Amino acid sequence: MPFGDDIANLIVPDQSEPNPLDWLRAKLGPSWLDRATAEVQRQTGILNAGGGLADMLADTSETQDLASGFGGTTKAVRAPRVPIPKYFSEPFDPNKVNLGKSGQVMPGIQTVADPYRTMYPGIYRNPKEIAEIAASHLVPEDPAMKQLWGVTRGDLDEIVKDRIGNRQDPGVILAKNPSGSVAAQNIMTPQNTQRLIDILGEAGKVPGLAHTDAWYVMDPMYQRMVQLFGPEEALARYRHLNTMTGMASPSSDVMREIMRGTTAHWLEAQGRFKDFAKWAHIAKEDRPRSFPADLAYMEPHPYAGTSVVKPMEKYLARGRVLESENPKVPLYVGASGVPQTGFQTASPVGDAHWSRGVGLADTRKGPTDVGASFSRPELQTVQPWWESDVAHAVGLQPVSAQSRLWTVLGPQTGVESALGAGKLELFSQQIKQAAYRLGISPEKARDLILSGGAGAGVLAGAVPMIRQDEPWPALTDHLQGGL
Repeated sequence: MPFGDDIANLIVPDQSEPNPLDWLRAKLGPSWLDRATAEVQRQTGILNAGGGLADMLADTSETQDLASGFGGTTKAVRAPRVPIPKYFSEPFDPNKVNLGKSGQVMPGIQTVADPYRTMYPGIYRNPKEIAEIAASHLVPEDPAMKQLWGVTRGDLDEIVKDRIGNRQDPGVILAKNPSGSVAAQNIMTPQNTQRLIDILGEAGKVPGLAHTDAWYVMDPMYQRMVQLFGPEEALARYRHLNTMTGMASPSSDVMREIMRGTTAHWLEAQGRFKDFAKWAHIAKEDRPRSFPADLAYMEPHPYAGTSVVKPMEKYLARGRVLESENPKVPLYVGASGVPQTGFQTASPVGDAHWSRGVGLADTRKGPTDVGASFSRPELQTVQPWWESDVAHAVGLQPVSAQSRLWTVLGPQTGVESALGAGKLELFSQQIKQAAYRLGISPEKARDLILSGGAGAGVLAGAVPMIRQDEPWPALTDHLQGGL
């Protein structure tokens, strides 16, 4: 990281210098001021320091004690809010969310440092407008969640309160000597930090948006598995189902992720994972007569072979152990855990939409996919900043801050999943679709899917594959009595 060797000098400049800012400019040059501010905040643990070095050096009269990352306390300046001079103001058009790699830089509007482009300009709108647009896209609560798990969105809101993860190692293989990421450093400016704080704050005023703090809460599903299998077996079964569905998430919306993940989970349980590996990428119009009839409901994934199947094969070959240098999936699986299996709240699940929302799509050089999920160097660079300067500044854990940002910026970054519904609710919808497909009750479909006896979902426009008077060949023995 830059400035590390001189951090003490940056915090305590030469007192003989009549103007500390003149000293700073001579030391680093004016173009480095924002980046230096971000580094000072990161190194000292300042939460929502706000006004940048100019304010920090000019007014040190009002301070507060903050717990440092080393177990002590540090005096942090309570600086004023960083002003955002200008917002992106074009009318919202869902067909023009992504300007592409050729989107021109917008000086004075973009809050990141040294952008190469403006990829998703809507992220720079007025935070109030962003929240209003997102609120207009919220969906009502699906009664299927109450039917299947006995909980409402309000119940999940209560579960997530003061919820701190108990798992520190979700399976990301971290670099021992990380070199950092310039693109990630460039999103940690005071202005960009303030932009994100403001957006999260506005979203918190809308109950439907604030509910997504509980997006990853899956405790009711685990509790049903305990009822079915007992505490010991439920631990292993939940971990495996959660991992298989999480591993189906790359380049996919949540509904298709659940469909493909539960299908892979079912086929692996039935000794047929090779069918998933062979057919998961085949488009509907290209399926030959030999295509398995019981997989006709599965939505194809054009990149399944490399992004889904191969990682799953490695996970299964390691004895169901998830390890990856690509951080998004392990962090996602960790965030979707429960206290009994272990879960993480310390790091954002840096999927493509989070990366776009924080500005990485603008600061990455490219030419590879600049709107993709975050990389390992980017994770190791931004995690302390996201945790202390953004999430904690609005009273959230990093995972909840990510899911709230994912939702409120969804219309601006191209989220296709329903906004306002968390993972458990979306899972419930896919179970309901599977019940229709199989011709059974939603409750029976739920337990069949949890047991590895079926996949969730239905292909758009498809009709039920199995009628009530037909046998259910995948139905597990312990469920044949019906529920």
